[in-house]
Amino acid sequence: MSRRRVTDKKRTALIRVRRSRPIAVRRAPGRPREARIALAHDVRRAALGRESIRALKREGDGATPLGRFPIRQVLYRADRGMRPRTTLPIHAIRANSGWCEDPADRNYNRLIKLPSRQSAEGLKRADHIYDLVLVLGFNDRPRVKGRGSAIFVHLARPGLTPTDGCIALYRRDLLALLAQLVRRRSIDLGSTVARRSRTKTRRDIAYQEGPREGWHRIHRGAGQCLMLARRLE
Repeated sequence: MSRRRVTDKKRTALIRVRRSRPIAVRRAPGRPREARIALAHDVRRAALGRESIRALKREGDGATPLGRFPIRQVLYRADRGMRPRTTLPIHAIRANSGWCEDPADRNYNRLIKLPSRQSAEGLKRADHIYDLVLVLGFNDRPRVKGRGSAIFVHLARPGLTPTDGCIALYRRDLLALLAQLVRRRSIDLGSTVARRSRTKTRRDIAYQEGPREGWHRIHRGAGQCLMLARRLE
């Protein structure tokens, strides 16, 4: 919660501006390549990178980066579904859409047009994992060479197989996540920001580290989300 000063010719007032909380993503208990995402009313499963979550992310290491990241934009395949409803910036993936992965290129970690002389990933794929994509604001402001690129939230493969560093959800779960995203809302990946909240209401969801590594308890109301989290394990 922050305060903003509003001034007119006759009076000055302080109003409170409520900041939206990040959506928490935590490693699943005993499953370092899976995550649990706490939405408003339930908990959804997701796949992580094949090397789980790392604070020191590097290009090509297969790890999902640790930290809090905003959602920059939404990409989707117009030939495979309707335009998603969202308040976020949204663009359709075209045949020449790509993402630069070459640290030596000036367009590193940016959306580009193909063909490219440098290493780039085509976004229009034969499979369905990029039919709907949320672009995370990782290593983009500023961009650091070799720190990592193309960190997305996209559709999962069957069985929630690990990714190359992205977060992957089944379609219905990704659509549920997208429905709760608004401008300036972020995703908190594995950090402890959500633990700092001292007050808990029925709508508050706070993750807390448990007695063993990888174990997370989710508190909400009378323990409804705690039951959901255990049921998904």
